[in-house]
Amino acid sequence: MIEIRIDEDLGMIRAEGHAGYGRKGEDIVCAAVSAVMDLMARAAMHKKDARVETEEDGTMAVWGFGFRYSCALSAAKEELEAIAEKYPENVRVIELRVKSEE
Repeated sequence: MIEIRIDEDLGMIRAEGHAGYGRKGEDIVCAAVSAVMDLMARAAMHKKDARVETEEDGTMAVWGFGFRYSCALSAAKEELEAIAEKYPENVRVIELRVKSEE
């Protein structure tokens, strides 16, 4: 199972785990989540205070992106939720904190 944690308060999105939908290198669910996370990492490269963390097991986190006002996080969140809805045994999206409107 891939767990995606989103914390709008910290401006963080993190994906970890393995989908287990298909064989390694042929897992379409893993590929879909990876594509969304890679897009977020590329977007973060253009932000001064953002950082991307990756681990050997494939875990990726993007921090400090200023997500509160970013349509990038909203789009990523919606896409990841759509993947999780279609593949509920393979992906779960967990919202840790949602920044309230001020």
